Amino acid sequence: MNLPLRGATAAVRPIVAVDSPGVLVEAVKLAEDGSGDLVVRMYESQGARATASLSCSVPCQSPTRTDLLERDLEQQPDDPWTLHLRPFELATVRLRPARAVGEREEPR
Repeated sequence: MNLPLRGATAAVRPIVAVDSPGVLVEAVKLAEDGSGDLVVRMYESQGARATASLSCSVPCQSPTRTDLLERDLEQQPDDPWTLHLRPFELATVRLRPARAVGEREEPR
């Protein structure tokens, strides 16, 4: 209200989305280790089991489930793009950007 709109605004596509209304994406941030990976935190909000498909609007490699400290979990799901959440479960997923062919990864 304090700042009027300037010019036309276009619809913005989200970086990460889920297809289940009961699963809410709470945060999308860069990984703490400086790798350039995206970390997505989401949770089941309706107190019921939920299955949600994760989609990313930028080219990404297969997601990896992590704990809250962004360490990879030992047991990974068969389909990493589908999340099965218990009631009120918090999930953290790490998305590695897809590298172009011939592009070298920078040292950490």
